[in-house]
Amino acid sequence: MKVGNPLIGAALALLLVLATAQDDSGLPGVETQVGECLYCNVGVVHVMMANRVPTSTYRCITDETQEGDGESEMAYSINLPTAFVVANKEKLNTGVSSICIIGGSAIRTPVGKPDYIVIPPNAGIHFVASLSNRDRHLAQTGSRSVLVVRVTAPSSTQSASSASLADTTFGTGGQQYSMASQYSSCSAGKLTFVPASGYPGKVTNGVIDLLLPATVNNTNIFDLENSMKNSVKASLGVADLGNTFSNIMFCMPYGTTYLAGGSKDWLAYAYVPGQYSYYNNGWCSSLSAKMHEVG
Repeated sequence: MKVGNPLIGAALALLLVLATAQDDSGLPGVETQVGECLYCNVGVVHVMMANRVPTSTYRCITDETQEGDGESEMAYSINLPTAFVVANKEKLNTGVSSICIIGGSAIRTPVGKPDYIVIPPNAGIHFVASLSNRDRHLAQTGSRSVLVVRVTAPSSTQSASSASLADTTFGTGGQQYSMASQYSSCSAGKLTFVPASGYPGKVTNGVIDLLLPATVNNTNIFDLENSMKNSVKASLGVADLGNTFSNIMFCMPYGTTYLAGGSKDWLAYAYVPGQYSYYNNGWCSSLSAKMHEVG
């Protein structure tokens, strides 16, 4: 078909290339054609740094219906247009908004490489009805099951033992002040955090050990999120961690960075509304860090 305006034709061609962009890893990701939506939930990440100056960024979390292999809770780096962020910051910062990116693509890469969103130039982005249950409010009363993931990697060992992490989180070893005891005290016993259970040989006192296949030294922590989630899901035989446990805490060994080429001195971060949280080595034993990130 002849296009009357060559500039329009060139623009459409560029959009098509960008919208179907993919790396050579063979991983599924999500591809869309021009005019179609890439749907994702905007996750807000609040990172606590060593200088105590907080920083925030946005991540794009897809629903399993969007992923070529049906994986759930996949998180991607996303560079939202500044004008869109400025105009919608209050809504985006709730951490539970769902958006449509027309012609967008989600690119999955090998472990330790960035998974990212491609936004075509001048792409339309608009809010849509929630795609998943991420907008549910975490219970402020009752009982929450918590899974602690103790992560190790070649040449990088988490300094705290599984038993120690269970003790500082739940008081299973008799520690007087734990995350669980403090939340119970602050809520007058109305909110309790209990160790994840029901996976004999895998989870002990709420803690599961995860050994990564390669070094994490100088690797962006964000680039490990998806592979770690999938590894834990495979180990436990569950389809979705967020629908299985109330809170999931990843305790990382030292060596990862916050953002590519960034500092190794990040302390902890969590997604709003706080179901997933990540800690840099010894900070997973810190009561203040856990009270700050788990929400």
